[in-house]
Amino acid sequence: MSAPAFGHLSSSVSSPRTSGDGHMTAAPQEIERGSDARPTSRVGVIGVGGMGACHARNIADIAGAEVTWVADPDAAAGQALANELGTRWVADGNEMIDDCDALVVACPEEYHSGYVLAAVDRGLPVLCEKPLTVELAEARAIVDAETARGARVVQVGFMRQYDERHVQVANALTSLGEVNHVRCIHRNTKSTPRPVLEILVTSMVHDIHTVRWLSQSEIVSVSTSTVHRDGVPRMVVLSCRLDNGGVASIEFDEAATGYEVSVEVSAQDGNVLAAEPHRALIRNRGAVSSKIGDDWFSPFLDTYRIEMRDWLASIVAGEARGPSAWDGLAAQSVATAAAASEISGHSEAVTLPDRPAIYQGDHS
Repeated sequence: MSAPAFGHLSSSVSSPRTSGDGHMTAAPQEIERGSDARPTSRVGVIGVGGMGACHARNIADIAGAEVTWVADPDAAAGQALANELGTRWVADGNEMIDDCDALVVACPEEYHSGYVLAAVDRGLPVLCEKPLTVELAEARAIVDAETARGARVVQVGFMRQYDERHVQVANALTSLGEVNHVRCIHRNTKSTPRPVLEILVTSMVHDIHTVRWLSQSEIVSVSTSTVHRDGVPRMVVLSCRLDNGGVASIEFDEAATGYEVSVEVSAQDGNVLAAEPHRALIRNRGAVSSKIGDDWFSPFLDTYRIEMRDWLASIVAGEARGPSAWDGLAAQSVATAAAASEISGHSEAVTLPDRPAIYQGDHS
């Protein structure tokens, strides 16, 4: 399959900081709308929930790309999005995979593996929302399949690598030497109780990847502490050892008063703290306050746009970049070890296979 063209590419600021498998920090190119006619890349979108609909709308807003179909078993939601974007809806995406140039997988996590493996088998570029899979064995199967092809086609939606606040931290670390400690804080606003394993795999996996990316290190062991209130998990705290000799802590609050994500990194020659989000300051009744909000989605709307532009630009370049299937496997491995630690009460080793050559230091 030849790489489709997407219109003009313009340079933007890129970071020399790389992810755990050598990928760049943020998009080195962003796709702009062009007035000239160009061949169009046809993207299929699996899932029309919050993330699927967001990705589909972002694709539709980029010149030289189109949503050629959307797939979801919910006929009302699927047809509504298809009508909005002027495209087709189908209930089952499996029947349409051969009718697109690239694939976005944003369906429920338990279905990720089948669609991603189908894309890898066809050599089809695929952007898969996090987590890559639910089961560790499924993530290993994807890495094995991609390795057998000899080239990357999978990007995982660890979108904090495209978030301005996190990119600023990554950029600052390039001049601060070896990372000694990473502290991630993740305050959620979930009202429906979830088991610890689900919290780890579907939420904290973001923070696990952030630790690996910013430290440029693998997590080699993890210890899990959990606070239960009224019989359900309220807080989950991970204490991690890194293969560079450093440490990391991840603090997750399941039912905080507002949604917040932050990170602080201490390195050999200094430390850096992520900037606070821009919020209006309200002066009223002798006090100054600002609204945090309980929405995890809207604070990252620009981040999702940048992520999508870079993914589409990577198809133009004919080379996958951004968080990889290896990153997905590594994060899943840490989550699995953390779940085991929560049961055993002891620190658990994180087991990873040798990293295949296709994930070694490309696109730095």
